[in-house]
Amino acid sequence: MKNALYSLLLSSAVAAALMGQTAGGPHGVQDRVKSMTAKLGLTAEQAEAAYADYFFKDALARWPMWFKMSKNSREFLLRQPAIHNSLAAGISEAAQ
Repeated sequence: MKNALYSLLLSSAVAAALMGQTAGGPHGVQDRVKSMTAKLGLTAEQAEAAYADYFFKDALARWPMWFKMSKNSREFLLRQPAIHNSLAAGISEAAQ
């Protein structure tokens, strides 16, 4: 239960930070993460490691072909702008 809870909370905080939707400016994100990690009894490093593990497992399950298409991490990272641009275009078209 604790794993699912902190994965959900950290995912929400990171997503909000990336989308700039956190009240309180740049310090609002830091305060939010500090508050959640304190409530969960985690250090910032433990929270980061837990989120990285959660995200990697989720990404492998959600988008396995993107990982299979790349021979190495460099190829994978070079492919990211095209992947994100195509996702953004799809979202934009759906909104219209």
